[in-house]
Amino acid sequence: MSDVNSSQTAHLAGEADYAGKPYGLMLITAGFSAFLLYSLYQWALPKPIPGIPYDPRSTRGIFGDLPDLAGEFARTGDLSSWFHRRAAGFDSPVCQVFLRPLAPPVVLLSDFREAQDICMRRREFDRGSMMRDIFKGPTPNHQITMLTGEEWKSHRRLLQDLMSPPFLRDVAAAAIYTKVVNLVDLWDKKTRIADGRPFDASQDIFYAALDAVTAFCFGDDFPHNATKPVADHINGLNDDDIARLRGAASIDEAIEFTTVACDEVITATLDVSLNIERLHGSPFPVWKWKVISKLPPLNKTLRLKNQFIVAELKKAVDRKKQHGRDDTWMHSAVDLMLFGVITGGHDTTSTTMLWGLKFLADHPEYQAKLRRAMENGFSAARAAKRNLRIGEIMHINVPYLYASMEEIMRCAGTAPFTEREAMSDTTLLGHHIPKGTKVFCLSQGASIKSPAHDIDESRRSETARLAAKNRGKVPQWDPVDIAEFNPERWLVPVAPESGKGEPNGTRLSVEFDSAAGPQISFGLGKRSCFGKRLAYVELRIILSLIVWNFEILRCPEALSGYEAKDYVTHKPLKNYVRLRKVER
Repeated sequence: MSDVNSSQTAHLAGEADYAGKPYGLMLITAGFSAFLLYSLYQWALPKPIPGIPYDPRSTRGIFGDLPDLAGEFARTGDLSSWFHRRAAGFDSPVCQVFLRPLAPPVVLLSDFREAQDICMRRREFDRGSMMRDIFKGPTPNHQITMLTGEEWKSHRRLLQDLMSPPFLRDVAAAAIYTKVVNLVDLWDKKTRIADGRPFDASQDIFYAALDAVTAFCFGDDFPHNATKPVADHINGLNDDDIARLRGAASIDEAIEFTTVACDEVITATLDVSLNIERLHGSPFPVWKWKVISKLPPLNKTLRLKNQFIVAELKKAVDRKKQHGRDDTWMHSAVDLMLFGVITGGHDTTSTTMLWGLKFLADHPEYQAKLRRAMENGFSAARAAKRNLRIGEIMHINVPYLYASMEEIMRCAGTAPFTEREAMSDTTLLGHHIPKGTKVFCLSQGASIKSPAHDIDESRRSETARLAAKNRGKVPQWDPVDIAEFNPERWLVPVAPESGKGEPNGTRLSVEFDSAAGPQISFGLGKRSCFGKRLAYVELRIILSLIVWNFEILRCPEALSGYEAKDYVTHKPLKNYVRLRKVER
């Protein structure tokens, strides 16, 4: 009997043991899975570069700083300020942020000398992939999307004559001048209608810059024009229309002119720029472009853009063939590269000029000095009480004009940073920088718009120390007023024995010094902005003609301010002007 009981007991125990095995296996599997997931999570967390400051909260989640950055962009659209605030939060010329999951951190650099060294002398750094990814979809064959190499060199050679000083001075400047005169004529009419009230300048400046750069690329007879429909509309207003526009509003209330549609070619050009803006703030811009470019609205826009670029290039080829030359150089790369010139050329110039209008309106003392300097330099135009001519603008030396241009670019921050990427393991200010790390050289960081960090020379690279030994250290701005708009920081005294003078025989007391202090608006080195010379010509013509013809008055606080949003460029949100015609 006891044997039977023992057998039954053993049988029941075996059944219990068998029944418990699945639960035990499940517990083991669950524990292993949890351990694996935890290990994967820990592996995926951002990995800081040792020794470089960062926000510890950024390393507690897989997405690093991306949620904070995306939230800032959703609230304000201002990515530039986020980067500059983060960099200013550490007592260090370098810090790191984490912008993409499973990617190395991005190093923010706030020191002009080190940025200059990276961009000009250190071969282990090249064009960064973030900007390449943004422009790879819209302009896949433009040089901005290429690493430094033979392909980049061949593409650069293809268009290098467009940026030669003789071409810009003797050909492009005249075409640009004609389009800017159209803007002055338009503003003459708008100023009379506004009668002392502010109006929005952003579209007019944007259109004038677009007309200028298309004239530069395709000639003054290019049939499509952004400003003309606006001018035609203003010219067609009768007294009743003007009375309705003015209404009974306060002198400080803006007058809102009707928005006028452009033709489809101009609209296509602007739409591509707008869609490039949609890529900013995206962690995966290449894939985002693949999606939006297939959607009907943008797909049609891209077809129109390609058609008009190719049509204009074919006209140029046909004209040259009539003179016995066989042009076999035209291929898809040319139209895409040229469109990159158009997109970059009008966006950067218009944004910089909008900032310039703000600075001059809010600093009337410098605006008055600029106008007096121009009247002294362009004395023949002043005596004849006429507008400036392109030859005068391009050939007469007015140091205060150049200083104002340079200070506008320093303070504008049109391009928030210059991006470089480490092509191999290297060092930066004594810190190890792994291959693949991106470095953002901030355009308005310490040493440029705020006092420089005190950096021991031993931390700098050998090339930076050697450059300082051979050429001297880069001059630093006075920390007392480094954050202020002051064109005179770019002016240096002229030695009496130099004999330098103005066209009217007056001896120059100061001259413009482009190396007076740090400025990084166009980047540095061989991968600096390809259109830098064009931008200077455009800005010189636009600024000269506007200041010569109009006094730019301060706008009311509600229509002013320095809030900005990052589109293709770092653009001010409020762009109103209050103008008074200069009478001579």
